[in-house]
Amino acid sequence: MTQIAADQLTHLKERADRTIIVHKNGDLEAYIRYEPPIDMFEIARTTPTGKIEVEAVEQRSLLGLVGENPVDLKPLTKTYHSIDGERVHLWKLVDDRHDCVLYVNRQEATE
Repeated sequence: MTQIAADQLTHLKERADRTIIVHKNGDLEAYIRYEPPIDMFEIARTTPTGKIEVEAVEQRSLLGLVGENPVDLKPLTKTYHSIDGERVHLWKLVDDRHDCVLYVNRQEATE
């Protein structure tokens, strides 16, 4: 399972226009994307209060989550979050630093 997870994450790194959607116990667990400017993956989880928690992580820390749970590989534009009943693109909210986004450990790229 670890090799399959590594392959999926490598594919995601090569296709930054994609996201992995992780399901756990039949529920949506997290969204994962590769973020080239910081050379790390980002994992986003929605909270019961409607916030989006985003954490920058390295590939090795995602192997268990991706390897042990069902995943879907989708275009980034197919990730949605609801704000006041309106469906909006989750990663656009993250990129725009919307008020509903909480960064756990954001690292900015340095020149």
